Amino acid sequence: MATKKKQKAWVAPLVFALVIILIAGLIVVDRLDSNGTILRSKTVLKSDNFSVSGTVMEFAVMTTYQNFVTQNQSYLQLFGLDTSKSLSSQKYGDGTWLDFFKESTETVLSQYLVYAEAAKADGMELSEEELANIDDTIESMKTVAKYYGYQNLNAYLASAYGIGVKAKDVKEFYKLATLANDYQSKIYKEIEDAVTDEDIAKEYKENPNDYSFVDVISYSDSISIANDLSDAEKETLKGSLMSKFNAIAAGTDAEGIKSAIREYLEEKNKTAALTDSADTVDVEEELAKIEETLSYSGITPTDAADWVFENTDGVYARNDGDVKIFEQYTEGGEANDSDEAKPDTYTVSIFFVAKAPYANDKATKNVGHILVKSDSYASDDEAKAKAEEILAEYKAGEMTKEAFETLGEKYTEDSNVFYYNVKEGQMVTEFNDWLFDASRQVGDVEIVKTESYGYHIMYFDGEGERKEWQVDCASKVVNTESSAKSEELTSTYNVEKNESAMKAVKGK
Repeated sequence: MATKKKQKAWVAPLVFALVIILIAGLIVVDRLDSNGTILRSKTVLKSDNFSVSGTVMEFAVMTTYQNFVTQNQSYLQLFGLDTSKSLSSQKYGDGTWLDFFKESTETVLSQYLVYAEAAKADGMELSEEELANIDDTIESMKTVAKYYGYQNLNAYLASAYGIGVKAKDVKEFYKLATLANDYQSKIYKEIEDAVTDEDIAKEYKENPNDYSFVDVISYSDSISIANDLSDAEKETLKGSLMSKFNAIAAGTDAEGIKSAIREYLEEKNKTAALTDSADTVDVEEELAKIEETLSYSGITPTDAADWVFENTDGVYARNDGDVKIFEQYTEGGEANDSDEAKPDTYTVSIFFVAKAPYANDKATKNVGHILVKSDSYASDDEAKAKAEEILAEYKAGEMTKEAFETLGEKYTEDSNVFYYNVKEGQMVTEFNDWLFDASRQVGDVEIVKTESYGYHIMYFDGEGERKEWQVDCASKVVNTESSAKSEELTSTYNVEKNESAMKAVKGK
């Protein structure tokens, strides 16, 4: 008996000690979890030479979310996204909003890993300047953290992007993203430079409607037809409207067509007045709408678009002055317990080709600019003064394009000094307005301020070598070949995903 008592005497303290150790272990695990050590130790995505940790993924997911909120601020309620609630608590489709942002981010980071592998295989590395820019980004985050009253950057990052996210995670993310973007930009530029006039002509021949416009005079009108009328009565109503449009189509030229449409509208108003109907129209307002320049996708009904843009091997069948009438009949539906039967709708449309389909041959422009960002200076006045200083330095020299480019490489805060074959509307408003001013002369130099960026020392380099349609065709060729290259790289470099590690990414 004594022996058994002694065993109990030491067994109980041992069990108690194990419980204490277990509790202590749980406390350590909890602390590791709360400071991100466990999440950081998990590899969510990896390729042969690169990987994405749990905390890097956490930062990337929340960055994706924040960008989405910024870009869609006015539509968040419509989307059903509440920024005051956690993403994991809000349903989206078959999952949650957290699932949506994790999946979106996974797609992007998987591509980063693929392009980073390709960059490494190509011998590419981040430059000292790029590394310095990443460090500057971290420093700017420190300024933001201090502004909002955080003790240090890591405290701010944990609050903004998720517990455990630290400066080293941000740096790791930007290094991966920068290397991937460098290689993507390189292959894009190589593909872009290789596009020939033959490539452009081939693309246009295969898909002319993507790059063409037509000038038309068009007008449509509809009538309601009670579905309890006999077929003969329906045909009479349809025939009455069609005969009026046939009269419009009898116009021999653009002025004749417009005059006939005016007569139709005026007669319609007279009939409405006689019948005490409120269905009157503003004739001048309606006439102002009938002349348009349209693309294939801008024409309805579809059979009208097909007729207007009918072509064989990129050669259009339509000629100036061609005219055709189209009709649509839509059944309204039978009556049910809650609603009366809806009438049928008969619509007639006329299309007069004022100018047969043509390629968008508007001229492009070439322009140089040296960007001085307002955000890079303590005040807007300082940024403006720097721009004026650079302009003065340019004017004190040879004032050639080469001199401007040299100065731009020294001072600009943009990735490019010169942009070629710029389409109207491609750049921000103030930049665009200066560039496409009809009075612009080659060699013009001036400072232009844009609300989006700051001050631009502009240099006008004349018209581009390509018309707008050629630029669009070239862009399509480049995008198609870039997508093919991306698919090739994805099949070459394998990216593995750790499902359990991905589940550990909780967002906010």
